[in-house]
Amino acid sequence: MINIIIIIIFIIAFINAFYIVSNDECNLFMKFLSLILVFLIIYISSFKETLLPFLGECAYPISLIPNAIYPSNTNFSIEIDLNAPDGSKIIYWASGNNKDKKFVFQNPMDAYGNYDNSGVAIVNKNKVVINIRCPNKYKIPSGTILDQHIHYRIAYPHNPILSDVKTLKINC
Repeated sequence: MINIIIIIIFIIAFINAFYIVSNDECNLFMKFLSLILVFLIIYISSFKETLLPFLGECAYPISLIPNAIYPSNTNFSIEIDLNAPDGSKIIYWASGNNKDKKFVFQNPMDAYGNYDNSGVAIVNKNKVVINIRCPNKYKIPSGTILDQHIHYRIAYPHNPILSDVKTLKINC
């Protein structure tokens, strides 16, 4: 609901700013402020967290994050270079694995199911190895099909703030 309100405010502000800029009766200062407003709206809209705040940083007790665990029957492994201190925990998840590689889940809820294609890996020498079952593609509500990818957050040692959600495209 709040996302719809934000979108409506952005649209109204954008229309008003465009009207002021194109109106010959408005003074130069108002036109300048309107142009700044347009650029701010575009800039703020470019952040994924503007409309999807749950993708941003969040607080979580790091003592509740288990040590390295992997999904059962993994068939894909990837090593990622990270700028994170040794001992950081990488919490990761991917869509489910259907035996048919061409299978496309119809929505994210079906794709992720009970999140059994997820785990925790530990950073060592700025590298982490993630083991998963090769994820299938899935459709989002707009009808777009998302390619194979892994989502993850970084849990830094002695810091209760988890990183924003990062996405890594893969091909397996």
